[in-house]
Amino acid sequence: MRHLYNRLSQDLGKSRLLLPILQFYMNHSKAVLHDPQEAYRLIFHTVLSQSFMDNALMFDMVMFLRQNLEALCHNTQILTTFFPNIFKILAWNPRTYLSEFEELLPALMSSSTALEVLHVLLDLPCMTIALEVTNHWDGKGEALSQSDTDPTSSTEAFQHIFFRPMFNFFTRVEGGHGDTINRLASFHKAVKDMSQHPRVVVCSQAVPVLLRVWFEVVLEEGTTDFAAHLLAVLLERSALLYDMPDFKTDVKRILSENVVRLFKKFPQILIDVQSEIQDFVMSVSNIMGREEFFANMVWAVGEYCSSTHDDRCSTDIIKRFFDTLEPLTYEMSAMVSMGRVTSSQGHAKIISILMSSIAKLSSRCQDLIPRAVLCLSKVSQQQQQCGAQDPEIQNTLVSCSQHLVNLLQIPNFAAVVLNPCPEIHTGRWHLDSTGLPATLRGVHRIITSDS
Repeated sequence: MRHLYNRLSQDLGKSRLLLPILQFYMNHSKAVLHDPQEAYRLIFHTVLSQSFMDNALMFDMVMFLRQNLEALCHNTQILTTFFPNIFKILAWNPRTYLSEFEELLPALMSSSTALEVLHVLLDLPCMTIALEVTNHWDGKGEALSQSDTDPTSSTEAFQHIFFRPMFNFFTRVEGGHGDTINRLASFHKAVKDMSQHPRVVVCSQAVPVLLRVWFEVVLEEGTTDFAAHLLAVLLERSALLYDMPDFKTDVKRILSENVVRLFKKFPQILIDVQSEIQDFVMSVSNIMGREEFFANMVWAVGEYCSSTHDDRCSTDIIKRFFDTLEPLTYEMSAMVSMGRVTSSQGHAKIISILMSSIAKLSSRCQDLIPRAVLCLSKVSQQQQQCGAQDPEIQNTLVSCSQHLVNLLQIPNFAAVVLNPCPEIHTGRWHLDSTGLPATLRGVHRIITSDS
């Protein structure tokens, strides 16, 4: 077997024959006292890099990965080392191997590689573009262009000295080489001409499916420290996606849904990443194209900035978050009332969540209640004085503001209503004779009997 392996390793045209030899090594390497690391590296580094377009070989390789998944995870570092190379199989054949990669994806993730795998998934269309352009490029001997003008096509971008490292990054073989955030927006613009390429379109459709699998693994196996790092990444990457309308819509929806699930499981990350969250929510520009994600972040601030969820949440932290949301509420209300927004419903929803979050924060720090009442009252006045707005949106915002103001007039009552016991989700809170629901039912019976 060693002689056969040595002979075949010199002729990569017969690479399919290496897989049965590798299977033999996996099954019997301990018995024959042979270390198969050289064979692993040859196949998953060299062969896969050069032959990802060979359909027969890729089929055999995917089947090999599936059949030996447990052994590869426990006995080797192949999957967590060469996962960018392995993703080339999917990037080149997105329609063929999607279900197989749903099974393989958890095995490619570890505590050290999961975030980089997330970047790979979000950039999978870019990997397909890089493979397409690299595969069809004939002028490898030509010097790279150093022109100051921006390239108008992906081919020109590949020839440009500024963008060539990006192509090399997306076609890298091993993981652990950082990310592309600093120059990603420029790269997306340079390769915009490939957005309708059939392979790129199909690849973009596979990303949401794998993202759901990725988040399921993280929410089941992740730690608080990892969740904190992940949240910082989501704040950036939710705005850095390849410009394909359906792709961006689907991915942003998944990110928005899962950021809520992330906070519900790891509420402590609000304190861990408080600076990044404050920087994110204080800027109106972050709303554009990310209304749902932004709204969920504001909701998380109001919901989890409490000592109930984290003992580190002091009065000073509550005040800092309040100081961030208060001017944003004024600005958003003015924009909606003046009609200076592209999506009235989306922005109105954010204003409603902002008012609710301000009320919740002030109920936990009663020194803030006068400011909260003033802010909510001004929002109500702004909306009532506006005649150009949708009446339904106007009435909803005014009603929400007035309800919260009335609630904050009784601070102790507001603290109970706006910060219910966690047991509310179990149903016990509704059955407890000392809980708010039982008290309200009693008051209702008294009023009804008097009337």
